[in-house]
Amino acid sequence: AGVYRAVVRFGGKAEWEAVKEMHETAEEAVEKVRCLRSMGSTKDIALLKESIDYAVSDKTRNQDSSSLLAAVSINVKGTDLFREYFTSKWDFLFKKLGTVLISRLVGSVGDSVDRKDADAIEAWWKTVDEIQRKTADRNVAQAVENIHLYANFVERDQEKVIAYLKQ
Repeated sequence: AGVYRAVVRFGGKAEWEAVKEMHETAEEAVEKVRCLRSMGSTKDIALLKESIDYAVSDKTRNQDSSSLLAAVSINVKGTDLFREYFTSKWDFLFKKLGTVLISRLVGSVGDSVDRKDADAIEAWWKTVDEIQRKTADRNVAQAVENIHLYANFVERDQEKVIAYLKQ
């Protein structure tokens, strides 16, 4: 898995396509998921968008799509892209993935250190259908809490970490 991620992260479209092809031809589910997680590690924004599209395409099993979407969400270049997609396509994702997968994936919107993101997530969540909110209320609350925790860490320790790294 580490080799696949390195190839995609430091490669370009050809390497990303090669791992995508490996996903499509792999016979074992574990290998398929390994490929999907690797595809989300690219530095290329256009390929991250393709990764999101691929994750929800008919080429990816529903139970595996959350692996690729989560990989995009933790990619520093993909965090905002994922959050924007996730919040704007909520109804589609909710129908496609179902309550179990969506409730696990919803925590991925909390990969940020900006309190404005927490406010935006809370505002968005209030617009979601009440019945749908019941499936992931706790996960969204945890995602918002994580953003505040990360922001606290940055505010408290950023200068110390920078000073340490300069040594």
